[in-house]
Amino acid sequence: MWTLSRLEIPDEIARWFATRNATPNSRQRYNVAPTQDILAVRFNPETKERILDALRWVLVPYWAKDIKIGYSLINAKAETVAEKPAFREAFKSRRCLIAADGFYEWKKLDAKTKQPYAITMKDRSVFGFAGLWERWKDKARARWCAHARSSQPRPMWWLRQSMTGCR
Repeated sequence: MWTLSRLEIPDEIARWFATRNATPNSRQRYNVAPTQDILAVRFNPETKERILDALRWVLVPYWAKDIKIGYSLINAKAETVAEKPAFREAFKSRRCLIAADGFYEWKKLDAKTKQPYAITMKDRSVFGFAGLWERWKDKARARWCAHARSSQPRPMWWLRQSMTGCR
């Protein structure tokens, strides 16, 4: 989960990433959840400029017969994104930066309890996660995205050390 917690974030993203289109409407969110719209920076091959778009946080591959496949495709593992059929084509030519001003990591305290930790830049500035985007046949909801993350995020090892392979 990530956050867009300040109202001025869309304008800040546009300045930081030098996007050239009109800033999309966006609302403050402290915990963006899958299936909600998020802000992403994409490259427009026609204008050769970066654009800021609102994309839905689930990835529905262009070849999918049903939208429901997307609900299991919200995160792509950086280590396998180039090989997995659901992400392979988007990884080749439809990458983006998913804008945020923070995110949450969860530390497992015991079998039933997790502690959330809000992670931000020291100066609270915006940053981008690696992402993929895709077009689907439903024109009303045409653009979807997933974010790519490593299964071994070194800066967060102390939060994620209970996960297999993270030390």
